[in-house]
Amino acid sequence: MANKVLITGGTGSLGKSLTKLLIDSKYNVCHLSRSPNQTSSVETFYWNYKRGEIDSGAFTDLDFLVHLAGTPVVKNKWTRQQKAEIKNSRVKSAELLFNSIKERGIKIKAFISASALGYYGY
Repeated sequence: MANKVLITGGTGSLGKSLTKLLIDSKYNVCHLSRSPNQTSSVETFYWNYKRGEIDSGAFTDLDFLVHLAGTPVVKNKWTRQQKAEIKNSRVKSAELLFNSIKERGIKIKAFISASALGYYGY
């Protein structure tokens, strides 16, 4: 059976490229999304870090977790509130993922978290 990789932020530019690369390399890829009913080429499970919700089915036979989700850093002006949202969308979501894995006693091979990858200019 292929290794299962769960990706947050799978519909972003990096997430799409990673998904294709992993599928081409024969991995079983699935995504976590706040909108799982959108048309997707991979199985997608619901999650909402603000509510502390994750579809437990996402963790079945999980081998790797890649966390790429987060509020875009160039979407809005960096007000105090926006900075808090950028931070919380990464930190709180990573905490939810980590705690969900820990609470379920899941032993994964790797948990990779990355955010704001790229060059945004001035």
